[in-house]
Amino acid sequence: MSYQKLENIDERNQENDAPKRDSAGSGKKVSIISIVSVKNAGSEAVKTAPSYPLASQAALLYHDPTILEKKSWLQRFKGLLAILIATAILALNPQILYYEQELYGDEYSKSNFLMWMYGLYLVQNIIPCTFAAYFDSDSMHKPFKKNPKLWIAFVLRGMCGSVVLLLIFGAVRYFHRTAPIAIIMAMAPLFVYINAFFVLKEKIGWITVLNAVIALAGVVVMNLNEGFVLNENTWIGTLMAFLAMYLLSWVTVLVRILKDVHPLVVNLSFGIFGMTVQGLISFFTGTIKPFKDGVSLLLCLSIATCATFGNVGYNIALRNEQAGIVALVRTTEVIFSFVYQYLFFNIPPKAENIYGAILVMFGVVSVTLRKIVKESEEHSKLRKYFFFLLY
Repeated sequence: MSYQKLENIDERNQENDAPKRDSAGSGKKVSIISIVSVKNAGSEAVKTAPSYPLASQAALLYHDPTILEKKSWLQRFKGLLAILIATAILALNPQILYYEQELYGDEYSKSNFLMWMYGLYLVQNIIPCTFAAYFDSDSMHKPFKKNPKLWIAFVLRGMCGSVVLLLIFGAVRYFHRTAPIAIIMAMAPLFVYINAFFVLKEKIGWITVLNAVIALAGVVVMNLNEGFVLNENTWIGTLMAFLAMYLLSWVTVLVRILKDVHPLVVNLSFGIFGMTVQGLISFFTGTIKPFKDGVSLLLCLSIATCATFGNVGYNIALRNEQAGIVALVRTTEVIFSFVYQYLFFNIPPKAENIYGAILVMFGVVSVTLRKIVKESEEHSKLRKYFFFLLY
């Protein structure tokens, strides 16, 4: 639809006093993804065109074709890029914990180690939060003033996140390996889609669900032949891993609800509740110990730093993408883990690890391609050949 046609519509319907465009733009074309019957070029146009992108709605309302300038690839895929970087960073933590276990064994209790980690994590987030609040205090508290219910999501995010770590450590204790836990945790995207559908009203397409199933199958294949004996311990470990996975799916939804809150503030909830819970456990079990040497302090600081930057990237991703998509891309963490094992500990991947990684990446690539097709023009070749990805 040309810009002149939009102007003719507005001339016949003068109910809105929308700003006029420059005559210099009369020859420009306005690319509209979905065209519907429009009675009024003002507010009615927006009401009757819910399938328009926001930029197209603004172009109809304000007669400004420059609004429809294409975003750069970095702007369009900022969310996907953020979650990939965050996943790569967070995948370092299991490797650091593995190295700590190799060095010190059971000399330090895991609750004590986590307590110090949460303390360092909290310090790392409080300092930048203080500076951010000094220079731009509105970004810190304005969302909570506008919607006080966000405090509920803030508290629940901290509680669920801290309990997830406890459950994962407990599952490792009963399984004595991480492969079964990785398989169970890979089910999280399916539960995120369900929770986001009811809470966030995000649409569930059969392609997105299929991608989640393919990614789950990939994780299962990657962990074949790792050895799994069904007994009382594995039953308890399975239950703990399943509860951790389910709570993690809610963490993703809660962070999405908090998308208007500063990422560092969202991080504080995790640190505050984690430090409180682990501190109480260490106190009542009498396992509070100082660091033995500089290496143990450095390892704990490394985990806290990875958690800080990883969670910031996770929060940024959920500000720009739907919860289900972020959860699906997060399954690539198992791929990064195998890569790090090879780089740092010289543990080469097996054939089934490679086959499973291909399946996981297939799901992630499908999600990325779906986003490209969704943002393309209605009659583009991409939509013509990959229309099935939009279902």
